Amino acid sequence: MTTLSFQVARFDFPGGPRIFARPAAELVAETPEEVPAVLAAVDAARRAGRWAVGFLTYEAGAAFWPNLPLPRAEEGGATRLPFAWFGLFESDGRDRAGVLPADGRAGNGPGPRGGAPAVSGAAPSGMPREKEPAAGGAPAEDAADGAPPPEADEDLDGEDGGIEGEDGSWPALLAALEAGSAPDGMPSEATWAAYRAAFSSLIAALTRGEAEVVNLTFRLALPLAGAGHATGDDGGFFRLYRRLLRRQGAGYGAFLDFGRLKILSASPELFFAWDGRTLAMRPMKGTAPRGRYPEEDARRRAALFASAKDRAELFRTAAGIARELAALAEGGAAGVRIGEPVLEAYPTVWQLTAPVEATTRPEVRLSDLFRALFPSGSIAGMPKRSALEIIGRLEQSPRGIYTGAIGMAGPDGAVFNVAIRTAVVDVGARRLLYGTGSGITARSVARREYREALLKAGILLRPAAPPPALVETMRLEDGAVFLEALHLARLFASMRHYGFPDRTADIRKALEAAKRRHPAGLFRLRLVVFRTGAVTADAAPLGAPWDDRRRLALLPAPDLTGAVLAVPARTPIDADDDRWWHKRLDRAPYEARLAEAAAATANAALPVPSGGLDVLLWNGAGRPTELSRANLVVERDGHLWTPPLSDGLLPGVFRAHLLAAGFVREAPMTWRDLCTSDRLWAVNSVRGWMPLRLWAGDGDRHPS
Repeated sequence: MTTLSFQVARFDFPGGPRIFARPAAELVAETPEEVPAVLAAVDAARRAGRWAVGFLTYEAGAAFWPNLPLPRAEEGGATRLPFAWFGLFESDGRDRAGVLPADGRAGNGPGPRGGAPAVSGAAPSGMPREKEPAAGGAPAEDAADGAPPPEADEDLDGEDGGIEGEDGSWPALLAALEAGSAPDGMPSEATWAAYRAAFSSLIAALTRGEAEVVNLTFRLALPLAGAGHATGDDGGFFRLYRRLLRRQGAGYGAFLDFGRLKILSASPELFFAWDGRTLAMRPMKGTAPRGRYPEEDARRRAALFASAKDRAELFRTAAGIARELAALAEGGAAGVRIGEPVLEAYPTVWQLTAPVEATTRPEVRLSDLFRALFPSGSIAGMPKRSALEIIGRLEQSPRGIYTGAIGMAGPDGAVFNVAIRTAVVDVGARRLLYGTGSGITARSVARREYREALLKAGILLRPAAPPPALVETMRLEDGAVFLEALHLARLFASMRHYGFPDRTADIRKALEAAKRRHPAGLFRLRLVVFRTGAVTADAAPLGAPWDDRRRLALLPAPDLTGAVLAVPARTPIDADDDRWWHKRLDRAPYEARLAEAAAATANAALPVPSGGLDVLLWNGAGRPTELSRANLVVERDGHLWTPPLSDGLLPGVFRAHLLAAGFVREAPMTWRDLCTSDRLWAVNSVRGWMPLRLWAGDGDRHPS
């Protein structure tokens, strides 16, 4: 067991951030038997007007479940957290509620004197019910044509320090684990072979009737990378926490710095919020990946909500929690309320949840809540004792903080998360430990559950953070925007997808202002919406040959000029990466491939036509998808075809216009289709139809 050296804690729970430093006292449970005394001391401090912040590991549940089997020692002899830790503070943390300084530590200013408000999120009325990513906010700044872009949120994804392989090796890591290979330092329990063996044993136990549902989990270990981590710069770890928080879209985030060990929790799940009488819980069961584009997202959302397996699992969990609450509730079982299932949206996943609420009896204390409810049934299973015993037999390493609880308690209540989507950084070992898993029933399918568990770990490596800004590039001609309604529909869909604040009025205001400033002539209008809520609009003149309005017709004229030369990209795109479906301000994935194409044509001394150079993208299945600035249309035997969205491409506005009119149809493409076509076209809403020539490095492969 490691002696903790507390530095600072930050909580990003509903109600705004809280920062705690320099505790008046620390409470530590080194054994399960010491956990009840720690909770009793927390309760006493809370009722005396102090604030307590800290955690219980999953294994602290042994304090409430005698003879609970604990997993074997962790592979590699990694540092272990105590069973419980709490710091006691005189203030509520609001006096330090700004973003932590770059070094990751809190300031030294004095705290407020008495009269502090209740713990954030303790009142169940303040608990979010549905987190569909479409929120309102304060008015944006007035947009001005040519105005410099406002400051966006910190570009945390570009900061120094991170996880080795972050934003690059996620597909390779998944492939290795599914093939049964554990990279250096990775626990063998994370491989598909180990998971399948544990899963088979669990299904046998479920079939024998030992339990109805059991959460099966495993640990991932990833090496740290970056100068900040190599030098022990705590600011790097705080920035990593902020990145995880942004990627998850968490409602109950926490960063606890203990020197060598740091806890980074991006949990979306509330364990309980309690104001001293009213108690609310929101167990999560059922996960589905977010769709890459609106139609796919809606299908996955609907499928999860209709899933009989997931709804049954959620009901069993909520019913089990309700039975536990009955012993504490006024009116017993009749006083516990289970709400209807609710879907919550996060950047990488859809989650199915159900609210469970009760009014506790006056004599109930915080320690009573943990004794009755911990660990949460949502991450253990039902019946809980049987599930805990099975977990102790099958899981190869301690869960630690993962699936425990992190939170704070004050004079007017307490709020704790279920510590999922939670990592522990071990600076000494220079690695990050992360637990993941899913609920298993007798009807579960091993491969599906394994992939769901890996999906939940995607916030570590997959580049799923919301972009700093979204952009729409439009054709502004004589004071009117071509296909304006389609542009706005695409923009608003992407804003909802990424959880941008609703700035409908400001966006329309910026467009109208741009139209008034340019009542005549042809312009390329660039509308940018920042995640902060700010909106800008810039217009640049657009001349010949793009002023030929025949380019905007539903069918192309055969004599159009302005041909584009397309060079196939050297590497495929990841069709599961949602960046290809949304028009983001950051074009780095496109520009890198475009630069390679430019170098190839320069080396070949190939003349570039008047329409310029572009790169033709293709996916892992070898199918052409789009160009970096336009969609692809193939003309053959009098018909026009374009690749389907599912292959990995931007839902272009002009493309949507042509599809809706019935003049273009979707079909997967092959390179042979392109090379044997009658003509190739590039299309976008600014330049319309553009003749396309394909070059593959050994000459012009398509007749002009």
